[in-house]
Amino acid sequence: MDDQQLIDEFIRTTPSESGVLIEFKVIQWTSSYESETHWIPAARVGGSPTPEELQQRVLKVLLDKKYFRVCGECGERNPMGWMHDNKICQSCAERNHGVVY
Repeated sequence: MDDQQLIDEFIRTTPSESGVLIEFKVIQWTSSYESETHWIPAARVGGSPTPEELQQRVLKVLLDKKYFRVCGECGERNPMGWMHDNKICQSCAERNHGVVY
C-alpha cells in the first residue's frame, strides 16, 4: 500500500464538539489467522481546522512510529498490526525468515 492508501484504510477524521478527532484503526490478532479491528484516538485538532491543517495532522499520525513502521527489509510502511516486530513486516518475516502465520 502507498501512503494515501494507508491513510484511507487506517486513519479517519471525525468532527467533534471541540474540533476534529483523528483516529487510527488498530489491528489485534486473536489467532494466527484471525484479527479484529477497532478505532482509537490518535490526535485532536481544536476549533475549525482548514483542510491543509487537518492533512498535516493526518500526516503526523502516518509518520508516528506508534501507529506505523517502515520495514527494514522491503522498505514499505505498514500499520503496527502488520509488523512482525519493530523492524520487519509480516510479509518479510514469512518470505525471508520462515515465519508462518
